[in-house]
Amino acid sequence: MLSLVQNSFASDAYTEANHRIANHLSIVASILRLEQEAVLRTPTLTPERAYAVLEECGRRIEAIARIHQLLSQRDPLRPSVELGEYLRETAENILSGVSAFGRNRLRFVCPEPLPTRAEDAVPLGLIVGELVTNAVKYAHPSGVRGAICVSCQREADGATVVAVCDDGVGLPEGFDPHSGRDSVGFRLILALAQRMRAKVEFENSCLGLSVTIRVP
Repeated sequence: MLSLVQNSFASDAYTEANHRIANHLSIVASILRLEQEAVLRTPTLTPERAYAVLEECGRRIEAIARIHQLLSQRDPLRPSVELGEYLRETAENILSGVSAFGRNRLRFVCPEPLPTRAEDAVPLGLIVGELVTNAVKYAHPSGVRGAICVSCQREADGATVVAVCDDGVGLPEGFDPHSGRDSVGFRLILALAQRMRAKVEFENSCLGLSVTIRVP
């Protein structure tokens, strides 16, 4: 009997792992398709542009790989990760990997542990990665030292709320982040939010950009 139970647990873990990997590969394929469409709209693909596209794809795939590393350290039948730990590491890795690291201060706020399903943690990690990258690149075009705040919390109704804020110049005039038409990053953010049935709110002003993602 014990052997049957153990075999059943092993089978459940194997099925869960396969399902998770399939979902994550689907996200990778979606990322590559978005970049492919953007490249096709580019009149001239320079080596610099090609390098940047591949670098961004690599960063996004590394964020997914990190989830699998975290899950390998936990009970395979309870595939959850600590969301705060994952988002903090995602943001810090981006800042440490860009030349503007010394000009940006990261503040991270997560008042309590937030065990989260891998199915939600991966999209949230990718969204935070896009927003932090955008803040590093565009929030302070003059090169002044800026501040980025990443926060996450669970509300009373069980919803998970993640926010990324910067103190930069905000979005360009006339740019609609909800359409994401001219930005692979914003298109990816909206697609990932839709995948989680999450609501995305943008607060844009001359004092900075604040983006909040609420996952029911």
